[in-house]
Amino acid sequence: MAQGSETRKAALYSFETDADTVEDRALAAMAGISMEVIQDNRLTHEDWTRDAEACSHAALPFEVISAAGMTVDDIRADALAHRYSIVYIDYLQLISPGRRNSNFSRFDEVSEISRSLQQLAKTTGITVVALSQMSRPAADKKGNVPAPTMHNLRESGQIEQDADVIMLIYRMNHKDIRAPRFLDVAKNKEGRTGHFSLNFDGVHQRF
Repeated sequence: MAQGSETRKAALYSFETDADTVEDRALAAMAGISMEVIQDNRLTHEDWTRDAEACSHAALPFEVISAAGMTVDDIRADALAHRYSIVYIDYLQLISPGRRNSNFSRFDEVSEISRSLQQLAKTTGITVVALSQMSRPAADKKGNVPAPTMHNLRESGQIEQDADVIMLIYRMNHKDIRAPRFLDVAKNKEGRTGHFSLNFDGVHQRF
């Protein structure tokens, strides 16, 4: 039975960034409040009102879990227990391997994690959005690097095979934080692919 909209929930399993920082960034993005104001704890009554209004209009209730040390099985059990409809994972390469095998290379471990996440989505109906690191070719003398492809997903080609959708976000000049960002929908089993130009609003942590 499909979950009603009133029971649908989302969660972010954060392996790298602490929950408080993630929540601060979400507050900046959703309520349009400056990150500097949030970090300095200078929110006004008006800011708190905007925060409350933004949360009331959020598409889904959203929770942040500090996930250091968790395996895919741990994520599965927690997601099912809390009835999450969608889970975000930051990031795939930091998930602890479900089993330790002295014969496993790092490539094997990441491949197993990728396959396990695919099975989590298929067997539970939970939408899984997993962030992944990318390897990048060396920059030229001007600081520019070739645009990444799916082959740049770090440590395993299995990710490329398992994912239904792959989106690559990058900037051509990695030395310039103000350089334009680009989004490449490199794979989409159910729809279109293509390139998009993005503007990054660092003050409010959103594109």
